[in-house]
Amino acid sequence: MAPKVEHKYAVAGGAKANVLDFLAELQAMPQHKWIPIEEMTESNRATLTPRQATWIETQVAKRVEGRTIELTAVPQPAEVATE
Repeated sequence: MAPKVEHKYAVAGGAKANVLDFLAELQAMPQHKWIPIEEMTESNRATLTPRQATWIETQVAKRVEGRTIELTAVPQPAEVATE
């Protein structure tokens, strides 16, 4: 499985609250416990794998009428080798 990375997100087409409410409903299902709704609500960030990010984008576009979410990976600083 790909490592989880921090993503920032932007909602287009309406209120962010509607999209977060939809994702909270999904998170209530056992198979979707991995959706970081608390993190998304508090910090406008989400720690996800690229596959999870794509899945969320697709679900919002399909199931929340008139709204989209775009998750963009935040570049991580390069690790410096110390010896």
